[in-house]
Amino acid sequence: NIIGFGHAMRCLTIANEMKKYDYNVYVISNRERNNLSQLFLKNGHKVLYIKNKKISLKKINEMYDLEQTKKILKKINKKIDLLLVDNYSLGFRWEKSLRQLVNKIIVVDDLNNRKHDCDLIIDQGLHINMKSAYTNLVPKKCKILLGPKYAILRPEFGIIRQKLKKSSREINKIMISFGGSDPNGDTIKALNGINKIQKRIFGIDVIVGKSNREYRKIKKICENMKKTRCFYNTTKVATIMSKSDVAIGSGGSTTWERCCLGIPAIVSIASKDQSEATKILDSKKCIINLGESKRVKELDYVEKINGITYKKLNKKRKNCMKIVDGNGTSRVIQNILSI
Repeated sequence: NIIGFGHAMRCLTIANEMKKYDYNVYVISNRERNNLSQLFLKNGHKVLYIKNKKISLKKINEMYDLEQTKKILKKINKKIDLLLVDNYSLGFRWEKSLRQLVNKIIVVDDLNNRKHDCDLIIDQGLHINMKSAYTNLVPKKCKILLGPKYAILRPEFGIIRQKLKKSSREINKIMISFGGSDPNGDTIKALNGINKIQKRIFGIDVIVGKSNREYRKIKKICENMKKTRCFYNTTKVATIMSKSDVAIGSGGSTTWERCCLGIPAIVSIASKDQSEATKILDSKKCIINLGESKRVKELDYVEKINGITYKKLNKKRKNCMKIVDGNGTSRVIQNILSI
């Protein structure tokens, strides 16, 4: 609920696909409140917990995590074929120290800001210098999968993309979704902004994640707004999204889901790691970038919604669909199987 729902979802997507190839999947996780363990357990994966210690999830103690991970891997009592790590606090030292217990190491990253000792690195993001993004940060033999071509999306996004209808000439529905936890309270800010639009014709679908502490407040706001629905911890994200003309959200991993379905978005930057890709997508005329979340005002949403025309919307829609084609997960899995 602090590190981000998107990290868990992309790991779950890979885990589910690997299971199809007869891999046994173990998930190593902290045991925290609102932990997403149930999601993995429901999908038939085993969850193993790192022994609780009062640590900041925003900056995990790498050496403590390493000791705990070693103990867990030794308990499994088999040589691990693949170890996949998706965590901004873990890097070269952690990976190198686990080499003796695993055959291959895969890293999922977005930041290209630290060294890794891995055999495959997956970064589905956009960077200003794409060609040199991981120069001197990974071993020479490491395979690099870089860019939204490798966006790790759940299978339903590719399926729904194939069935999409042509967009209408007006905005009929706006989807609001700020990820699993929405730590900055942007959902409420966006709803309050839309509430100021007089004679609003379009409907609103709000998606609230399980880790959002403001769920009850958001639900109450939605109940008092016309043509507004609130979905809590839903598994139908792709379906809801596909029925929207515009989205409002942050620059996290939902970005690639929206692009896949051709949904232009009004985006605020919720954390530093979202900044680079959001600015690039804005320059490519895929999204509207409002800048840092804490500086965004309610009226900013009103201004941007009122400024959208069919011509602009349709152009952004086409640009989005060029960025992500829905086949990224398949490409990633094939590369994992071949390392």
